[in-house]
Amino acid sequence: ESRLERKGAAYLEEAGLEGEGIHYIVICGFCSGVLLCIGLVLTVHSTMWYRLLVSVAAVILGVGGVTGIYRYLGYLRRLGMQREVLQLQAMVLLVLDVPNITILKVLDVLSGCGEIFRRRLMHCADAYVSEDEQALEGMFREAEHPAFRQLAGRFLTSEHIGLQAAFAELAADRHFFREQLRLDAEQELKKTAANAQVFVFLPM
Repeated sequence: ESRLERKGAAYLEEAGLEGEGIHYIVICGFCSGVLLCIGLVLTVHSTMWYRLLVSVAAVILGVGGVTGIYRYLGYLRRLGMQREVLQLQAMVLLVLDVPNITILKVLDVLSGCGEIFRRRLMHCADAYVSEDEQALEGMFREAEHPAFRQLAGRFLTSEHIGLQAAFAELAADRHFFREQLRLDAEQELKKTAANAQVFVFLPM
C-alpha cells in the first residue's frame, strides 16, 4: 500500500465513508481527467507550453478539489458527532431519574435515538448481556471522538460506583461541549468569510 493510498484511506475514514485508499486515487484521477479534457478543448489553438500549464493546473485542481471535499465532509461529520453526543448526554440525564434504571436499559435507549454512534451502541448493548464490563471497555477503547469517549468512560466507571455517581458531572460536560461546538462553528464561519473575500478580490 502506497503513501498516497494510506492518505486517501485516512480522508475517507475522516469523512465517515467506507472505502480504500485506491478509491480516493480513482476519484482524483477521474476529476483530474475531466478537467484536463475541458482544458485541452478550450486551449486547442494555444501553444504547447500553455496547454502543458493547463494540464498541470487541471491535475492540481482535481486532486485538491477532491481532497478539499473529503476534508469538508470530515468537518461536517465531526460537527454531527458533537451534536449527537450532546443529544445522548441529554437522554442520559432524562433516564437517570427512572426508578430501577440499569446500564443495559440506558444503552438500549441511547442506541434507539443515536445515528452516527447507533451501531456502536447497539453492539455494546448486545455484548453487555454476556460480557458486562468487557463490552463497555470495548466501546471505550474504540471510541475516536473525545466527547463520546468520555461518555463511554462514564459507563465503564458506573460498573463500580453506580450510574448516579458516574454521571453526576454530566451537566457540566454538556455545557463544556456545547460551548466548544459554538466556538468551532464561529471559527468555521470566520474562515469561510475570509475565503469568500479572497475569491471576491481574486479577479481584481
